[in-house]
Amino acid sequence: MMNNKPESVLSAIREHLLRTIDASQKAQQARACLFSTRDRDHALNFLKETVLSMTGKDKLPLFHFTISGRRQFNLQNLSWETIERGVSNTVSLLDEVHQLKTGGIVILEDCVPFMRDDGGDQRVRMLLAQLLSTETKKDGLVLVFVEPPEAERHLPSLFGDQFVRIDVPYPRADELSAITRQEIAIIAHRAGLKMSVDTIRHEAVRLGTELAGLTRSAARDALWDALSIDPQDYDTAYRRLSSRKAEQLSRNLAMNILDTAQAEAPIGLDNLVDYLRITRSKMRIHGQGRARGILLIGPPGTGKTMLARAIGQLVELPVVEFRISSLMNSLLGETERRLSQALQPLAALSPNVVLIYEIEKAFG
Repeated sequence: MMNNKPESVLSAIREHLLRTIDASQKAQQARACLFSTRDRDHALNFLKETVLSMTGKDKLPLFHFTISGRRQFNLQNLSWETIERGVSNTVSLLDEVHQLKTGGIVILEDCVPFMRDDGGDQRVRMLLAQLLSTETKKDGLVLVFVEPPEAERHLPSLFGDQFVRIDVPYPRADELSAITRQEIAIIAHRAGLKMSVDTIRHEAVRLGTELAGLTRSAARDALWDALSIDPQDYDTAYRRLSSRKAEQLSRNLAMNILDTAQAEAPIGLDNLVDYLRITRSKMRIHGQGRARGILLIGPPGTGKTMLARAIGQLVELPVVEFRISSLMNSLLGETERRLSQALQPLAALSPNVVLIYEIEKAFG
């Protein structure tokens, strides 16, 4: 069973980033952060809000440099302003960062692959190494590389450990409910519909559960797609979102959500049923007090999948079918990367029951 303690993950990430910025200012040295996420829009907004949360003289200018253009965030008008057109390559981009006269936070995108030891660009590595060197004095310069999680393996071995690694997880149920409440209210307002606060809250919780495993931006898009034809038909929207979630798990992660509605009660397993009833509440908590997992042993066709569905019905949690063999790869480190990638949406779907097939292959 998987679960995650409700906590302000984003607040912890913001504090981590602010500490890095503060250290950069005091040491007068450039720092680099790898901001791993699959949600570009959220990352840019999050970094902008982080800068706005800074006070007084600690507030640094915010830049966004890509090969398509360079811009700076105007702290008075609260808007982005283009300062220069784009450059032709990543080398020129880092050179522009090097030429900054003042400190600041510089967001860069799609740069890390050019840093890799094998097949990367030596000039990119050397420019960045020079920027991060203690010999280079910069008044609070922090480079934030916004990249997908896979980019971490491209960090150069020579100075990769100088990167602050920040992983942005998928939103959890409470955050998805908050996003859904806000979007439902906006949709209803634009459609001229009057909805009570209680109705919005109820539908937000119901629809929010079907958005698990999506990024924050994708969750908003999926909700608008589901309600675009009829903003009042929440039952149809729920079915659309449920179908989308099942298709996504199956297509991207070789997972299926099993139907527990017609699951049969297990016969002859009274001890298991009693254990599930006693520990049911513990399946929804995080930490050492969490309920232990269950190992099902038996040859094919003995009813392990049927029993997993019954367990999900008894504890009233969704059951996700997860096949380890679908993630296996002969390349060094690739299986671990795929497993890590798969566990992120599983954690976002928590609390849930995960039926892991052939778990022994993960230890072979």
